[in-house]
Amino acid sequence: MRSADALRVWDRIEAVCVLRATSPCRVESDVNDALHLLEQYADHPRYPVDAVVGVKRVTGMHPSRMKRIVTEFRGDLREGPINPPPDCGLLVDAYPEQFPETAVVPSQSLSAVVRNGAVYAVRADVLLGTAPWQLYALNAKDAYAKSVQLNAKGDRWVVQPGAEATAATAGSLWGHRAIPLVMPEERSVDINTMFDMRVAECVLHNGWHRNPPWKSS
Repeated sequence: MRSADALRVWDRIEAVCVLRATSPCRVESDVNDALHLLEQYADHPRYPVDAVVGVKRVTGMHPSRMKRIVTEFRGDLREGPINPPPDCGLLVDAYPEQFPETAVVPSQSLSAVVRNGAVYAVRADVLLGTAPWQLYALNAKDAYAKSVQLNAKGDRWVVQPGAEATAATAGSLWGHRAIPLVMPEERSVDINTMFDMRVAECVLHNGWHRNPPWKSS
């Protein structure tokens, strides 16, 4: 049975926590903190959220430092036409509009976070595609429009009985409004390569995910 099918059977489920096997260094408190945040804000009258997403801070991997290797002549770049060397290509900013690297700056001055894949706590209706905002987005195009009303007082969606969403809107792990659960690097190891596997083994073997010998951030 698929997760979405199981949720429809167990209609009393309010939230789902996704814990991927490729993130073995998270601890119990990470899961509890994510669920606590979701419980606190899921039905908040002013700041309702759809999910809590585990993230870690990045410095050296800041988007402004990310590049693309261009190997063919391009005439539509912000820098103008370029003619890269055929044997190695040319480095250009990966995100020139949002994060141009205009100057060399210290890593410590760069601030960003990245999803670590360790924990996702999401409202069940968001996972099913039946959250009020998903229904409203769907209703803007089809006959469900009469089933949804906007309550302007609290900026909350009021869904009338009978409104349903299609499978195309289901399956989101963080929905429209997600808040972060900032986790330390030693508990954010995400295994995608054999090197990542060795790092995870080292962290777990030494117990650094629970008691790191350095100051976590």
